[in-house]
Amino acid sequence: MTLPAKFVDSLVPIQTRELITIAAERRLPRPEVTLELWNELRPADLYTYLRARFGQPNGVQSLLRSNDSDNLIHWDWTLRHPSGLIWFMGMNFRTEIWISGITEWDQSDGEELVRQIRSNYSAYGTGMSEVRRSLEPWVEFVNPYQRIKRTIDLLLDDLHSLEVPEDELERLRRMDMRDERFEEAWKDASQRYTHAFGLCFAVRSLLPVLAEAFVNLLLYVLARPEIREDSRLHDNLFRQPIDVRVKWTFRHSSGWVRGYTAVARTSRRTSWIFGGTGV
Repeated sequence: MTLPAKFVDSLVPIQTRELITIAAERRLPRPEVTLELWNELRPADLYTYLRARFGQPNGVQSLLRSNDSDNLIHWDWTLRHPSGLIWFMGMNFRTEIWISGITEWDQSDGEELVRQIRSNYSAYGTGMSEVRRSLEPWVEFVNPYQRIKRTIDLLLDDLHSLEVPEDELERLRRMDMRDERFEEAWKDASQRYTHAFGLCFAVRSLLPVLAEAFVNLLLYVLARPEIREDSRLHDNLFRQPIDVRVKWTFRHSSGWVRGYTAVARTSRRTSWIFGGTGV
């Protein structure tokens, strides 16, 4: 198929209420074409273009999303073209375009669609600039604390699922070793305790890593402006031993109410996590 030269120009929006009605009545067509965009169109450019031309996102997924960054689909538009519907969906690492009403499609059609969209930017340049200025600036960063915490949570879930009762060893001691059930009970308990010890050791080993990741997260988010703006001071802050970082968090970051006294008290209570580093 050769994509029509005016395909992008022919797109028109659908009222969200009408779209919900179509979906509720199971009249929503299935897409015949799925196109994944990675770097072909910058998500910010595509978003500002669609919003400048068609207004706020009108897709059903936009109604279901939560007002934070934890969404599978962050924005979506559903539009009409002469033969069916087209969906634009912004996801975490890519943009997807679904198209219904088109049965023949090849790679050149995808390239032509991208070209038409990009060439249409200039017609809505003023509106795109206004939309871009209205966007809230976000800083995206990898959060090791959350990754490690989720790992520990999974380990603890596995540990709890073993259901090891506190009195199990005492119950085994009271059993007659000649009882035919003793060997099976002992083998079952031994396997669960070995598994439990391994999980406990893994959790205990990850606790210092989790604690340090949390301290680093606080310093990264709350670092004072003079430290954040000076790369030498910023780098030096994270090179300090963990006990020094903990003790001086109130000086290097904003938002503390009680200062050194509260931090020192917390440091003494948590020193065991870092294996007695003198925190």
